[in-house]
Amino acid sequence: MWILPWAFRFVAAHPGLVLGLSLVSALGRAVQLGGLGPVGGTTSAFLEVVVEGARVLLFLGVIGLGGVAEGLRTVASAFARPPGGWRESGRRVRARLRAEWRALMADIAGFGLIAFAINAAIEAVAAPGAYPRIFLLKNLTVIPLTIVFQCGLLLFMSGRAGSARPAAPSPVG
Repeated sequence: MWILPWAFRFVAAHPGLVLGLSLVSALGRAVQLGGLGPVGGTTSAFLEVVVEGARVLLFLGVIGLGGVAEGLRTVASAFARPPGGWRESGRRVRARLRAEWRALMADIAGFGLIAFAINAAIEAVAAPGAYPRIFLLKNLTVIPLTIVFQCGLLLFMSGRAGSARPAAPSPVG
């Protein structure tokens, strides 16, 4: 198991990136859901663009190991022919899955339990029908953690983030 601890270390190493963009998403979603009063259709659409834009920037920042511009270059390079060709790249991914599937499953199960616990805690403390508050809290916690974790999976599968056996790479890019 290393993707899950890596995700937590990444958040700790890049609090401005993760928490800043999460706060933009959280506040946008809370306002969109009427946290400050009724919101018109145009405002709601604008806030949706802001919320999703912040999430895309977070994805790029994590894929870029802390840098949005590096993440954009990494995503763009994913569409280029990989060294050795697509078949060789597929063979490397399959070999990695065969060698590391237990650690990968442990990470996914661990993440699922943590996400379930966070969601349950949020639902327990929020008043029934308090959707702006619920989505504010989810956008500050489980949603950014999910994005970081999923990026960690992509980095692991692509071979950019090491192996489950040796020490995990530093989340600092």
